[in-house]
Amino acid sequence: MTPSRNQWRDVWDQFRAHKGALAGAAVFFLIVVGVALGPFVGRIRPTYIDFTTLSAGPSWAHPLATDQLGRDLLARVMTGGRISIAVGLTAMVISIILGTFIGVVAGYFKSLDDPPGQRAQVNFLRRLQPYHFGIPCADWLRVVMNRIGPDQFASCFLAFVAERLPEAVGQIAIDGKTSLRSHDSGRG
Repeated sequence: MTPSRNQWRDVWDQFRAHKGALAGAAVFFLIVVGVALGPFVGRIRPTYIDFTTLSAGPSWAHPLATDQLGRDLLARVMTGGRISIAVGLTAMVISIILGTFIGVVAGYFKSLDDPPGQRAQVNFLRRLQPYHFGIPCADWLRVVMNRIGPDQFASCFLAFVAERLPEAVGQIAIDGKTSLRSHDSGRG
């Protein structure tokens, strides 16, 4: 009699056989351990300014060098890494909670898909779908704004909104102007 197969065991066997996955897991583990334990082991605070080592290169005292203010870059990277991991884990937990909630609601109201008279609940879930693709971050918007003029940016943004949320086109305001430019009417 052969032992029953376990799905987790199959996944683990495939993971161990994939050399790239093992290397990535090892690097990730080292980063997490270094970031988690680094501030407790490190002897320099990330905000400490040393005027004698402004923009100094790598040394035994500062393995990743110092910045223009003399702050140790290794200490700053470790502190920033802790913040980045915390933000990533928070985003993952929020995503799991929201995804589970939306999936449960969609599964519960699945029967509402069939009767043509009760589409409000299903339309609510469909309105959430465009956010899955994301909204451009502020840095990317700043780069685009620097490359093109404000009017071109406004038309590009409104085209983006029209594609993702067609029902909101007349409601989006850019610099106090709606897409219909209703504030311009009646003013010289």
